[in-house]
Amino acid sequence: MEKVIDVDFAFNTLTYSLNVAMPSVGAAIVAPLAGVISDKYGRKRAMVASSVLCILGMALQSGSTNGLRFSLIGTDFSVVVLVFGRFIIGLGIGIGNIACSTYIAETSTAASYQSDSRYSDSTCCFDGNI
Repeated sequence: MEKVIDVDFAFNTLTYSLNVAMPSVGAAIVAPLAGVISDKYGRKRAMVASSVLCILGMALQSGSTNGLRFSLIGTDFSVVVLVFGRFIIGLGIGIGNIACSTYIAETSTAASYQSDSRYSDSTCCFDGNI
């Protein structure tokens, strides 16, 4: 049985590897700047920006399957758009993890901090899996 992703995209070893690595690369690039961004613009705005980046990345990934099916100079741009969308999601994850954790640490009471931080960790893991 053929994988669905193999039907929609012309993957090789390089594009499989890029597809898997791009969220981590995006998060690693933006993570050193995420603290500065959340300090300058505020934690809530940074979390909103994180959500917008994740939604934009998901929209790019969704549109890459059928809507952008064209080739130029032998390159299938649907794979490029898919990988770029994964990179944009990584940027959102990198900002969101820092801003969300800091926001919870600053706003939680001493009694609820442990359960609040667990909630933050589980949502960050969930965001990373999306």
